[in-house]
Amino acid sequence: MQLAELCIEQEIGTELPPEPSYQLIERWHTLIRAGDKIWLQASDLLGEIVLNRSEYAEIEARREYLWVYGYVGYHDLLGIVQRHRFLVRWDVYQGLVAVQRPNYT
Repeated sequence: MQLAELCIEQEIGTELPPEPSYQLIERWHTLIRAGDKIWLQASDLLGEIVLNRSEYAEIEARREYLWVYGYVGYHDLLGIVQRHRFLVRWDVYQGLVAVQRPNYT
């Protein structure tokens, strides 16, 4: 499988917008063969989450949520890029929790 791109976005609020906005896209050219065991890591641009004190307090009090969403893009057998989308929400007590939402997953 040939990886094509990775996108990781974040949103802070009680709910998500109806449509995801994919802005932070990192192009990849990584080939993964059957049986390969590799560690994939996003660049600091994609992987860093910075909260100010107000945002942190709202999330800690569970009045707002930190949402992390995006996709992994890969080339299928015909060379067409397919996207596997994901969405998680940070929970103070449980950590990252997978969430299903139309248009996001």
